[in-house]
Amino acid sequence: MHIALLLAAVLAALVWGLVHLQRETRRREWARKNITPLYSLEEPRDLVAVLAFAFLKCGGEITREQKDSLLQLYQEVLKYSDKQATEMYSYASYLITTDPNFADKVGDIARPGLGNFSEEQRESVSGLLRGLVEEPVGEQVRFLSGVEGVFGSGTRP
Repeated sequence: MHIALLLAAVLAALVWGLVHLQRETRRREWARKNITPLYSLEEPRDLVAVLAFAFLKCGGEITREQKDSLLQLYQEVLKYSDKQATEMYSYASYLITTDPNFADKVGDIARPGLGNFSEEQRESVSGLLRGLVEEPVGEQVRFLSGVEGVFGSGTRP
């Protein structure tokens, strides 16, 4: 019995060590490039997920209702599974904390992935963000203006 517990503990430590090593390797790679992962998002749905989180964060702390609506957006529109949506929420939260001036840098955040968007996707980004709040306030207005400048207003001519 003691040997089985010892083996389980050793296995758990090994798994933890491998996960930590992988995370540390990624962190060092980003540090070598001198760029934070916030400014290297290339996949359109990941970029939209982070921009949606950032948009809500511009309005202050995210409420439970806002979190639920954001997770619903991740699942229904961006087609993340329930687990992936929760992970993306946590990842977006982490990414936004890497730069306290994210609200002024929509263009820099979007630049790596902008070429991967179809015209239809580009036009829909602003509308998706607008659907998260009844009325944008404060920093959200400026952030939304930046998104519209980069992606378009979300209205078709």
